[in-house]
Amino acid sequence: MYIQLFDRSDRLGSNIMNYIAQLLYALKYNLYIQYDAHSLNYNDSIFVKAIFQYIDIHNISFSNEDFSKKVDLTTTRDIWGNTDFCFSMSRTTKELQQDLISFIHMKTPIRTLFRELAILKQYTIPFDPKTTILVHLRLDDVCDREDYDGNLCASFYRNKLIQGKDCWDKAPQTELGRAINWQAPLALDKLQRQINIAKSTYPTHSVKLISTPNAQTPLPYPLISSHDPEYDLYLLTVCDVVILSRSTYALSAALFGHHTTVYMPIWGHFVCCGLDTQYDKKRYHYFY
Repeated sequence: MYIQLFDRSDRLGSNIMNYIAQLLYALKYNLYIQYDAHSLNYNDSIFVKAIFQYIDIHNISFSNEDFSKKVDLTTTRDIWGNTDFCFSMSRTTKELQQDLISFIHMKTPIRTLFRELAILKQYTIPFDPKTTILVHLRLDDVCDREDYDGNLCASFYRNKLIQGKDCWDKAPQTELGRAINWQAPLALDKLQRQINIAKSTYPTHSVKLISTPNAQTPLPYPLISSHDPEYDLYLLTVCDVVILSRSTYALSAALFGHHTTVYMPIWGHFVCCGLDTQYDKKRYHYFY
């Protein structure tokens, strides 16, 4: 039996998480993964190439299998042209009985494959990864959105997981009366509070921000910015101490990095990946 790998119509981080969820589902149930790399989004990214490399390793054991029967993973309503993010992540979390980040770290060599690909890129690192606190700011297309209390949507989806129910991205809008579960910048005081907490643990570390070009922030720290989202994401993977943003892009850094300490804002999408739930084995430093 096999699954057919599919992509998403949105950006790098969500596509990475989407591929990972499908890969982990296939690992759990020992399924062959069919894919056409040339037809999939971000196929030239070293992050996605590392996933494809591991899929090839996984598929080797199926050389004599019959692939006449396909497992249907898309018997759900479509959002953005593909399976709903919260549904696919939470369904995979429930099947694994473990958060997706710890499972990928424990069961696969994807981080090693990624590092080998990253070496070939010969990226420069404009800071000392051992003595830096790197803070990701999710701005760009969501820069005008207001901060919100991530505990609202996180609790909603966490309760769904506890009850064994499926999670849908649009559910908070109908069941909570308002749609509060989206990528958005963190309030400056909330972000500064986490920086202060990190500095209390690592007093000799310097703080640096990383975001998209022309990012506007009054925070008094140097800003790293480029027009290459893959490079910025790479920097988030190599720094020992990171403060992540409320975005799937930032979450994907946790998949590929060997971080010493991660400070992570919790919201609905992250909970659906098993973080801050009964399935969580990573136990990062969470805040709302």
